[in-house]
Amino acid sequence: GFCLVAGEWQRDVNAIATIIRVRDELYGISCGAPAYFLREKRLREEIAPRFLEIVAAIEDRLLMESDGQ
Repeated sequence: GFCLVAGEWQRDVNAIATIIRVRDELYGISCGAPAYFLREKRLREEIAPRFLEIVAAIEDRLLMESDGQ
């Protein structure tokens, strides 16, 4: 899952965020841009699915590295 803010934190900024889990450690990661450039619909429908794919790939890579592979 992810958290989406569209003008709530800063009126002219839209962003999404989620966590990266590596074993028992948690890290935050976000993606944001000016609202005129990154509209809420695009953020939700286009960026968010790709963002979550990238986060999953990062988690996999960090897990492999922590296992010494």
